Amino acid sequence: MAQVHATRTGWVGWVVFAALTMIITGAIEVMIAMVSFFNKAYYYVASSALAVHINYTGWGWIQLAVGLLLIAAGYGLLAGQTWARITAVVVAFLSAVANMAFIAAHPWWASTVITLDVIVIYAVSVHGAEAPL
Repeated sequence: MAQVHATRTGWVGWVVFAALTMIITGAIEVMIAMVSFFNKAYYYVASSALAVHINYTGWGWIQLAVGLLLIAAGYGLLAGQTWARITAVVVAFLSAVANMAFIAAHPWWASTVITLDVIVIYAVSVHGAEAPL
């Protein structure tokens, strides 16, 4: 059975950018999780002032899980895997929502991650089929 591939355009660079962004953002989220575990005084506000009432240790576990999923989906996206495209959109959306809840603790980082997540969702949704196979 012949496999049909999407025609590649110059926009495939968006998918590569999204994959690399996911890998880097995931790695940074893992580091932020470590900060949540070991240095709670780093954040601007107490955990009780966050939009979702959760302590920073619980928040660290969420960040760790999202970070590892972002890294795995980023590598899968570079390999052109369909599961990675679906996972990338879902995890980027969850990351954006989670960082909206975290925005009071570290506004610049959360705003940056939300922006990158929106770019990843766009790139994968619109140009994901052009990824290398």
